[in-house]
Amino acid sequence: MSSSKSKKSPRFNWIQRKISRKVTFALFIAIFLVFSATGFFIHSYTKSILLERVEENLANQSDAIADQVNSMFKEKATIVRQIVTNQEVIKYLNTTDSRDDALDNDYYAGVSKALDEIVETDESIAMAWVASNRSNFLVGSNEVLSDPSFDIASRPWYEQAIAEEDVYFTEPYMDEVFGEIILSAMTPISENGNVIGIVAIDIFLDELPNLMESFKLGENGYSFLVTNDGTFIYHPDDSFILNDEKNILSFDGEISDIGTKMLAGENGLQSLVVNNNREYVGYSPVPTTGWAIGTSLPEEEALSVLKTFTLFMVSFFIAACLILLVVVTIVLTRMLRNIPRVTEVMNQLGQGNLNVVNIETKSQDEIGQLVTSTNLMQQRMRELISKISTVSETVNSKSEELTQSANDVKAGSEQVATTMQDLADGSESQANSTTELSAIMASFSEEAIEAHNNSTQVYESSNAVLEHTAEGSNLMERSTEQMKRIDHIIYESVEKVESLDTESKKISELVSVI
Repeated sequence: MSSSKSKKSPRFNWIQRKISRKVTFALFIAIFLVFSATGFFIHSYTKSILLERVEENLANQSDAIADQVNSMFKEKATIVRQIVTNQEVIKYLNTTDSRDDALDNDYYAGVSKALDEIVETDESIAMAWVASNRSNFLVGSNEVLSDPSFDIASRPWYEQAIAEEDVYFTEPYMDEVFGEIILSAMTPISENGNVIGIVAIDIFLDELPNLMESFKLGENGYSFLVTNDGTFIYHPDDSFILNDEKNILSFDGEISDIGTKMLAGENGLQSLVVNNNREYVGYSPVPTTGWAIGTSLPEEEALSVLKTFTLFMVSFFIAACLILLVVVTIVLTRMLRNIPRVTEVMNQLGQGNLNVVNIETKSQDEIGQLVTSTNLMQQRMRELISKISTVSETVNSKSEELTQSANDVKAGSEQVATTMQDLADGSESQANSTTELSAIMASFSEEAIEAHNNSTQVYESSNAVLEHTAEGSNLMERSTEQMKRIDHIIYESVEKVESLDTESKKISELVSVI
């Protein structure tokens, strides 16, 4: 019948051979698990804090840019409001009946001067102008006068400008005169509830990119600006600017959702995927124009600090783990240095060598106690072997005495047997004599004479019977004495056996101790 035994993998044999390796390996596993769990929680916690800071930073950046843009357009709106308060402008619109009289009106010189001063004081203003709603013409700085074909009511901004209670900002557009992207800030002039004209300024957007780029968002972060219809008015990629095909609402998924929230005037932050890369986008409204500012930062860059921290943390954990393992290995090797010596002593004791030198130790820990116990066991074994030797000698002596007693018992038994045989022979002789006497007595009546003659013979036979009887009695007495002697010998044998049993028990106890 065959049996199979499970064998441990040879790859782990080197670990199984030493306690220090086992403990070091187990400690390595424990440290790895603890460090991994700790690292995971630290990484998760740090990531959450970092993301909160990134989100807060993006939100602050978008709010700051929105405030700057809003301040810029507030300033422009203030200029437009100042034009409305100019009484010469009001009088000019009320007294000019047609385009032909626009340049000859008495108030034109004052109006033209005011418009020129506005343009001269602010480089971002392309032109300041006034349009008459009643006479259907437009005059601007630098003596600009609209063509005769000018129709104010047909302009795309007219209805919205008339309906706006405050300053209205048009959508950015490419101006044919200046060849640049501009927008207009305008407000209606009313008198007695009737709109008599519109005052406005055309604003270059050259200042806007500088303003947007003044807030740096890492290496690859950027900001963008969309109008109230979703058109990009600023974006790092020029192909997005004023491109109806790349309106923020024209994109699918999360980008469109963010665009909807931006145009609704909401403020917030959202994570989304752009070109297969995840980005964090913060957005804030520009109340003055109804536009919205967006700031974007790639997740990889946002978490670059976390990468550095993670690398540092992993390196630190590996270094700490290696140092700890080296220290533990050295300490364990020093603590367990007596184990090989204890093993050697045990092997020598197992081979019967009791002359092994005691192991010296000053340690009081478990290893020190093991060494002390080994030395004590070696000493006790020596004492035990000495006692066993003494007991063996005693047993040998008792065995010789028991053998002698057995021989005595054997001799007595043989003597008893001889005596019993002699007694049996005497009894047989007595029986024969009795039978012979009976025969003589039977023939006595018939042979009286012969009895008389043979009386001497009878007498002699009777004496013989008496002698045999006395001899039998002597044999019985001798048998009795021999039996007493046998009884005494047996009694002494029992005592010696009991003594031997006691010694045997002692030997059994010593063997159990061994």
